[in-house]
Amino acid sequence: AYYQDCRNGAYETVAFRHEAPLNIACQPATDVVCAPSQGGDTDEYAFYIEQLMKEPLCLLPSIQDYEAAIMLCRLEKGEIWTARRNEQIVGWMMVIPENEHRSVIRDIRCTDSSVAASLLQRFKENANGPESPIWRKAVPSAHPQSRPYAMARVVNAPLFLQKAAQRNPHLSTIIEVTNDEHIPDNNGRYILHQGQCTRTEAPSETILTPGKLAAWAFTQEGFHLPLMLDE
Repeated sequence: AYYQDCRNGAYETVAFRHEAPLNIACQPATDVVCAPSQGGDTDEYAFYIEQLMKEPLCLLPSIQDYEAAIMLCRLEKGEIWTARRNEQIVGWMMVIPENEHRSVIRDIRCTDSSVAASLLQRFKENANGPESPIWRKAVPSAHPQSRPYAMARVVNAPLFLQKAAQRNPHLSTIIEVTNDEHIPDNNGRYILHQGQCTRTEAPSETILTPGKLAAWAFTQEGFHLPLMLDE
C-alpha cells in the first residue's frame, strides 16, 4: 500500500510468477552436447538475448546486467549449462542452489523443447539426483497460482501509450492518466486508434494512475524480468 500511494509513486504490481518443478514431456535431443560453462563466451549472451526477444513482454538485460548475473551465479556456487549442436549454441540454463536439497532455475532458453530436455537431463545426472530444479516462470496475473513479483509505474505516458498503440494497432480506446504527483505532465487523456496515440479532451471511462497504466499493459501476459539479482 505504501508504494501504491500517489505520494510515493503510485506503483502497481506488473510481474507475476508461478513456482513449480521444471518437467519437460518430450524426449531429449540426441544430437546436442550439454556441458557446464563459465558464462564468458560472447556467443552465449547473443544467443540469450535472441531467445528473450521471442517473448511478447520482456525486460532485456544489458551486457553489464548479464555479467553481473554471471558473477552472482559463481558467488552462489551456481552453474551455467549450454547445449551446442555442431558447436553452435542452441540452449542456455542458469541454475542456483538454494540449499542442499533444492535448486532454482534462474532462467532457461532453448531453440526447442528437446534441447531443454537435454539440458535438464544432463544437469540432473551431474547433480546425482532425480529431483527437478524449481522454475519460477513469468505468468499472467490471472494465473490461478500466480504470485506477485515486481512493481512498476510509467514515467513517460505519451511515449508508453504510443508504443502500446503501435503494438496493438486494432486497439481503439481513450485512457485518462491521473494522480501522477511526481510527473504531472503525464496526467491527461489519450486516444489510441489505428496504431497512433494523441492527447484528447474526450471523456474516458478508463482512468488509471501511472502504476495502474503499467499494470494495464503488462499483466495480461507474463512479463519476464530475467536475471534479477534479488533471488
